[in-house]
Amino acid sequence: MENSLFGDDADAAAVRAIDRAWQALIGHPRLYRADEPSTALELVAIAPALRVQRRKGGLRVALQPPLPKDGMLRVEEESRSRWRVVRFDESHRQIGELLGRGLKVPAEAEDRVREAIARIAPRIDIHSDIGGDEDLHRPSRPQARAGQLPAGRR
Repeated sequence: MENSLFGDDADAAAVRAIDRAWQALIGHPRLYRADEPSTALELVAIAPALRVQRRKGGLRVALQPPLPKDGMLRVEEESRSRWRVVRFDESHRQIGELLGRGLKVPAEAEDRVREAIARIAPRIDIHSDIGGDEDLHRPSRPQARAGQLPAGRR
């Protein structure tokens, strides 16, 4: 196979470069909209989530937002002054490819969906109408910690 600067290799390299640029801009204090230079723009990083919704006759399970066609980032305008950069990792990509545009599940399978949610919850945020994260909630253990600062520091 010939390695070329054009075609698929160049496209993939360009997508990776654009993804890195978006990530570098997250949290930058001096971003402004190109179409409204007087409007400051906040760029925040978020993770995708698994969304489980009750629907007539069953459930709908989907990755929100959906996977990007290229790269590992999706940029979404939340408001005129705030955009979200959604970072997808390999486990998000696997879940998204499995679910496609969303999976319809019959109501009879709700218990199985709840079990599946509990198993994958450590890898992805869950937004569910049916629960499934009961095992994840544990009572907190408040604990105070004290330490010393070097001399001359407050």
